[in-house]
Amino acid sequence: MRSVHDQLAAVLAAARPVAPLDVVLADAPGCVLAEDVTVAADVPGRDVAACDGYAVRTVDLVPPAGSAQAPEVTLSVLDDVGVTAAVPGRLVERSAVLVASGAPLPLGADAVVPFERTDRGRARVVVRGGARPHENVRAAGAELAAG
Repeated sequence: MRSVHDQLAAVLAAARPVAPLDVVLADAPGCVLAEDVTVAADVPGRDVAACDGYAVRTVDLVPPAGSAQAPEVTLSVLDDVGVTAAVPGRLVERSAVLVASGAPLPLGADAVVPFERTDRGRARVVVRGGARPHENVRAAGAELAAG
């Protein structure tokens, strides 16, 4: 009678690698990759909005010294950016950009305030409460990192 160790060694010695197969993705469930998959670029390629709302600079929403909570702040709305938009411009002080979920954030924006916390203004928007940096933002490479 063989020990478990001897039997395992015999099975491993008899086993031969299987040649990799090219299969269509739809036929791949249950298969194992023969080599690592790499990604050429980050996905998403840049910071994008995680919800519909207004891209803002959180520094513009900081409460005044001694205040317990952020007040209502009025910001100028510079643009309306959809998901397929090219890279939008840069936010300036006390401004916002209307963004759709998945839309690229303008340079300088570090958070997205959802519609529910605003008056939904088109030229000027009133934001109620503050926002934390990276709130409602999907960072570049969050889904897949290059490499």
